[in-house]
Amino acid sequence: LVWQAASRGMTAAIYRPGNITGHSQLGTCLPDHNRLLRMVKGSLQMQMMPSGDSTSFDLSPVDYVAQALVGLSLQPKGELIYHLHNPLPLSWTDYCDTLSRLGYRFNWVTPAQWQRQLLQLDESNALFDVVSLYLVESSNESNKESDGDDGHTGVVHWQRTAQALSRIGLSYPVKDSALLEAHFRYLIDCGFLPPIHTTAVEEQNR
Repeated sequence: LVWQAASRGMTAAIYRPGNITGHSQLGTCLPDHNRLLRMVKGSLQMQMMPSGDSTSFDLSPVDYVAQALVGLSLQPKGELIYHLHNPLPLSWTDYCDTLSRLGYRFNWVTPAQWQRQLLQLDESNALFDVVSLYLVESSNESNKESDGDDGHTGVVHWQRTAQALSRIGLSYPVKDSALLEAHFRYLIDCGFLPPIHTTAVEEQNR
């Protein structure tokens, strides 16, 4: 419908945010509504993480997304589509390694091993209600362009959006240690992620 409106001369734009995460400095968010964060929590509860590839992993802080939406929408003439996924480099492994540095203990396993473990989950695991989303064949996923809500940027043409952001004084947030620690610290402090000592003690008792 937006495409049709634009083709008929109406002012229209499509804004495509990716994996919207917590505030860049405070980490504040609603984690129970984020499919990726539920996957992270459930994996920590299982004490195993699925190994990933080198795909750029998306973190788009909500304050950046909000500023971008407002700023770009006020431009007198802009793009029809704005890709607000954050394309700066961060791998799934580096993302999860931050959890290790914070004290969490888990084993890296293949996606197939991780999926098999999902079949053993009960209601106490954060993945229980959404487990069907992850019980898919890897081959079906490999050819799909990501829409970003799973954290992966996929094939997204973002260069023109980067130029538009620079014109309003914004840029894609750097996925550095400060951003990652604010992200995870909030999830720990608000009680969403399991206590660090729980996973560490369980690992020692194995």
